[in-house]
Amino acid sequence: MANLLPDGSFELELWTLASGAEYTLVNPLIGVQSLQLDYLGDGDDTATSAAFDVTADEVATIQFWVRNEAREANATIRLYHYPNGTGNPAVLIWSATGLGFASRQVYELFSADVTPTTAEDKLLFSGAHAGGFGGNVFNVDDVKYLQGADAVAVKLAERGVDAVVSALQTYLPTELTAIDTERADSITMAAPANANYYKRPKAEIAGATAHVEVYESGFDFANPYTDSGDSRAVYSLPVTVRLSYFNRDGGDRDEMVTRMRRYSAGVFNAISKNNSLGDSDDATQIAGVDSVTPPWESITEAQPGTFKGEITLQLTVKCEEVQT
Repeated sequence: MANLLPDGSFELELWTLASGAEYTLVNPLIGVQSLQLDYLGDGDDTATSAAFDVTADEVATIQFWVRNEAREANATIRLYHYPNGTGNPAVLIWSATGLGFASRQVYELFSADVTPTTAEDKLLFSGAHAGGFGGNVFNVDDVKYLQGADAVAVKLAERGVDAVVSALQTYLPTELTAIDTERADSITMAAPANANYYKRPKAEIAGATAHVEVYESGFDFANPYTDSGDSRAVYSLPVTVRLSYFNRDGGDRDEMVTRMRRYSAGVFNAISKNNSLGDSDDATQIAGVDSVTPPWESITEAQPGTFKGEITLQLTVKCEEVQT
C-alpha cells in the first residue's frame, strides 16, 4: 500500500521531537528503530511529522502501532491531525490511557479516520504521565496514512474480519459443544486466562471450553475488484484465528492432540457455515474459505497433569461486499 506519510517507520528521523521524545533501537515493530515517548516532568513529549501532500476532501485512514513499554496505568497517548497543513490548529482524533498496563508489553494496532481540507497534512503524537514521572512509556511504529483505493481496501478488510468474528460468535460454541459431547472422554476443558499476544486481537470470543482470538493478519492486499453497476466487491482476506484451552482434569497428551485437531475443524466449520449476514447496506458475507494452513500445534505442560493446547489457523476467506 502507498503510505503518504514520510518516515512512518521512524527510520529516517524526519519527525520533529520535543521534551523527552526520541528514537529508540529497543523493540521496534518494523525496521531497526521506533518512536519513544518518555514523560520526564517537563511537559508532554511530542513528535510531529513533516508536512506531506494529500488529496483534499477525501477521507483518509490512519493506522499505527503503539506499545505501552512501561505498562503505566496513568500514561496517556494521543494522536493529533493537522487537517489544514503546517501552522494550523491540531485536532485530537485518538486518545488512550492505561493502554495494556496490566498485560504483557506488546504492540497494539489502532486506526482512525480523518478528512483533510487542503492538500497538506501533518500528524502529531503526544505522550504524558499523570504522576509527572516515568520513562520509556510508549513506543510508536509503522504509522500509515492511506487514501483512495488503499483506504477502501483497509475498510473492506475490517468488515471482512467483523464477518468472521460474527460467524465464530454464532456457530463456534455449538461446534465445540458437539465435539466435546462426541468425544465423551470425561475430560472437562476450561477456558484459559485472557492473554495478549503479539498483535492486538480484532476480537476475543470466550467460550465455555476455549478462548478464541481473531487477528487482522493482512492489510497489504490489492484493492478488490469492484463492479460499479451493482456495487459489489469480491476479495480474499487473510485472517488468523488462535484458539487456546487448558485440560485441568489430567487427561493424557494424546487426547489433547486429538481434541485440538477436532477443534481446528470446528473453527473451519463455524466460519464456512455463515454464508450471509443479511441484505442491508454495506453487508459483508463470507463466500467461503479458500484455504487453511495446517495448524501449528503446541501442547505444553502448565503443571503436572495439566496441559495447555493452542491452535493457530491461517485462513484465506473469500468475502463479498454488497451495497443494495
